[in-house]
Amino acid sequence: CLDAKTGQVYWKHSYGSNARGSPVFADGKIFVPDVNSNFHILKPHPNRCEVLHEEYLPPPEGQTADVEINGSPAVANGRVYFASNDEFYCIGNKGAQPAPEPIIQQPTTKSTGKIAHVQVLPADLVMHPGGKATFHVRFFDEYGEPVTAKDLLPATWSLPAPKPPPGAKTNPPPLDGEIQATSDGAVLTVSAKKSSQQGYVEVKVGDGVGRARVRVAPVLPYFQDFEKVPDGAVPGGWVNAQGKFLVKTVAGEKVLAKVNDKASPLIAKGNAYITMPTTANYTIEADIMGQAAQNSLPKMGVVASRYTLYLEGNEGKLRLNSWEAIPRVDKTVPFAMEPGTWYRFKLSVETLGGKTSIKGKVWPRAAAEPEAWLVLHDPRPNTEGSAALYGYVTGNTADGVLGTEIYYDNVRITPHREP
Repeated sequence: CLDAKTGQVYWKHSYGSNARGSPVFADGKIFVPDVNSNFHILKPHPNRCEVLHEEYLPPPEGQTADVEINGSPAVANGRVYFASNDEFYCIGNKGAQPAPEPIIQQPTTKSTGKIAHVQVLPADLVMHPGGKATFHVRFFDEYGEPVTAKDLLPATWSLPAPKPPPGAKTNPPPLDGEIQATSDGAVLTVSAKKSSQQGYVEVKVGDGVGRARVRVAPVLPYFQDFEKVPDGAVPGGWVNAQGKFLVKTVAGEKVLAKVNDKASPLIAKGNAYITMPTTANYTIEADIMGQAAQNSLPKMGVVASRYTLYLEGNEGKLRLNSWEAIPRVDKTVPFAMEPGTWYRFKLSVETLGGKTSIKGKVWPRAAAEPEAWLVLHDPRPNTEGSAALYGYVTGNTADGVLGTEIYYDNVRITPHREP
């Protein structure tokens, strides 16, 4: 417990060795879980912390592994809610009534009626190729109060070109589509010919300007060979790719490259997400090649439904697991990765008849596809998740020091039959 103004430490309390959820203060108490099956209720005092209650959550019958609590508690209507990896809990006194909502006095201000902010709704939208969406506009004064602006209408709608990202040699294109003004907003129709893209919808009303972001996510089947993506850019509609990946021309061929000059793991490691997180029952394939640097090899692979199939170059392993940082389930076999060799990765996750099949394989691209699969058994399988490319650059010990290289090409995502 610290003084908010001076930083002086009043007391410390140790409640466990592993925590991911944040403590929550309510009703004069602190509610906090630790990862390893314990929930704590504490009462803070000026110079000490009092333990009111500690509850151990046993594993379900027939299981021996610890129950994990990885989130933070939530407080609502006189109750405390939290979840473990198996169950959801609500604690509180029977018949307890929540405290009345506080009455907030609004400042007495006189609006000038001038527009200080233009808001486009929806402000952030995901669409699919050929889709349509309706947008509306609202206006607010300098105090955040809504105002009318009928005298400034009609509004002017457009699809502006985004600013170029750092390192890009060309501007990203505007959304490929048509925007048509209506009496109370606009209707956007995006091109059915582009499998994925991203951009802005913009409206101008008088001197006010408002924008909305639009992502056009691909539908399956999907193929990307990066031939039409400018160097320095990433495919439109992909998520978590900008700043961690970029397209390059290598030996006359367009490929996607993992950024390898930033030492921070937040940049050196990453997934480039391609499809929606609700995508299910599909196979992802990609050609991937790694190069050594500083006597090190990278980690590289593909992701399907939150399972990752990847090569660990330095360890000489091929792995298929879920939650790569601390694998929940894992299948590992020896695999000697050769730098400079293109490998084909193939990962399939399919749910059929209530059973989920998780299998992958990796082989040199120049060789024939092997028949054998690496099969992962998961008692609680993931049935959906975004398709992605995975890469972890090693050997870059400081910014500017070039680490291992990873290149991707010929990404193909194929749907399975409906379960």
